[in-house]
Amino acid sequence: MKYDARSYAAVDRAEALGKELGYTVRVLGETNRGDYLMHFTGGTEPITVIHRYQPARRAFVFRRAGIRLGQPEERDVVTTWTATKALLRKCAPRQGKGSLMMKTRTVLAGSWGEHDEEIRRNGWAVANAPRPLAGSVTWLGPFISGISYAAGPLADLEESWRRDDATLLVEATPQEIVGMVRARCEGRGYDFAEVAADCPEQLGSWAEDMRLPWDQEWLKL
Repeated sequence: MKYDARSYAAVDRAEALGKELGYTVRVLGETNRGDYLMHFTGGTEPITVIHRYQPARRAFVFRRAGIRLGQPEERDVVTTWTATKALLRKCAPRQGKGSLMMKTRTVLAGSWGEHDEEIRRNGWAVANAPRPLAGSVTWLGPFISGISYAAGPLADLEESWRRDDATLLVEATPQEIVGMVRARCEGRGYDFAEVAADCPEQLGSWAEDMRLPWDQEWLKL
């Protein structure tokens, strides 16, 4: 099966958002009509996601759990990306006192600059936001969800960071990031080495969909 980037980019985007929000995402694959199905579980309500290949390519169709593979009846549906995000956020997994889990974003290891040694020594978490955050150390840096950064004990700061719509930053090495992209590639049924040799820009596209940093040079490591 040849990878159809136009068709599956939307699926990748929905899957990445679901994982960011804390869902367990089960990819069911394609029906004989070319539709693409995923189940999102672990939230306040289970959700089935259909990417309708025909007649409206790239349209999303959502409904609550109970859908059967190959028989995508359509009820309780939304068909826009804006409505998709709203539905996933509304039903997202909750923790603690009913508050939403923090958003996460993978960043390249060693991104903390002059604060790196102190953060590692103390085992602190790091968050980023559009507004200043509380923390044991704070600084301004490259834009992710904003330019305000803070680090400190997660147990003490998580509630405050969540209220400020902060994103929890998770470090990964280049090798780990390549491994994540490899898993996406092979999960779609493609040979990683062949894609890297014949269409390396597709790996960068997958990394972007997964909101991962990416450098083609990492394929040589």
